[in-house]
Amino acid sequence: MFIMCNEKFEPVIRFAVMSDIHIKDEHTVERDRMVKGINDAYKIAESHESYKSLDALVLDGDFANSGSEEQFLAVKKICDDNLKDGTELIASVASHEYNTGSGAMEAAWEKLRRIFGTEPDV
Repeated sequence: MFIMCNEKFEPVIRFAVMSDIHIKDEHTVERDRMVKGINDAYKIAESHESYKSLDALVLDGDFANSGSEEQFLAVKKICDDNLKDGTELIASVASHEYNTGSGAMEAAWEKLRRIFGTEPDV
C-alpha cells in the first residue's frame, strides 16, 4: 500500500552528539566547553527557519575523565542546568567511565542507572 503525504512535509530530527568531554572532579575548562557546546546547539537549532527544536543530546562516552562519582554528578548537573524541556538526554559509557579499578564496568553501569536514570544497553 502506498500512502500519499503532503508534499510540504519535511521530516526533521535534530540532535547534538558530544564525546570525549573528560569532565574532571574539579571545575576545569571542560565543564565550560560542555555548557558552550549545549548552548551552541540550541543557537543553531533556534536559527532554523521552520524547525527550532533540539530533540536530543547524545553523550557518546568518555564524558568523564576517570569515572568518579563526582564526574558523573557534574555531567548530570550540567545537563540538568542547560537542557531545555523537550530535549532528551541519551548517555553511554566508554573506557574513561571505567577507569576506577576492579569492577569498574559494573560500577559505571550502576552510576549510569542511578545518576542518569537509564539502563545500559549491553
